[in-house]
Amino acid sequence: MVTIRYFKEDTEHPAIPPLGIYETISGKVEMIDAIFRQIVITDGSTKKTIQFDDLEEVSGAGIVSAKIATPAPSTRDLSATLPAF
Repeated sequence: MVTIRYFKEDTEHPAIPPLGIYETISGKVEMIDAIFRQIVITDGSTKKTIQFDDLEEVSGAGIVSAKIATPAPSTRDLSATLPAF
C-alpha cells in the first residue's frame, strides 16, 4: 500500500505556469512505466495513471527513501530507492 500526492492540472483553464490542485490517492501500485514516466495505482475500485512529473510525494510500506525535486509541476524529477526482494 502506497500513498501518492500529485499535482492535478486545471485543463479547463490552461495557464503558464500550470494552475491546479494537489490530490492524494492511496492504494496498490499496479505498474511503474519508466519509458513513459508514469505510475499506475489502484484503490480497489478505480485505476489512476499519474505522470512522474506530477508527483509531489510518495510514501508507504517498503519505500526506503523517495526524493522528489519540485521546481515546477511540469519539470519534477523522481528518484526512489526500494528494498531488494
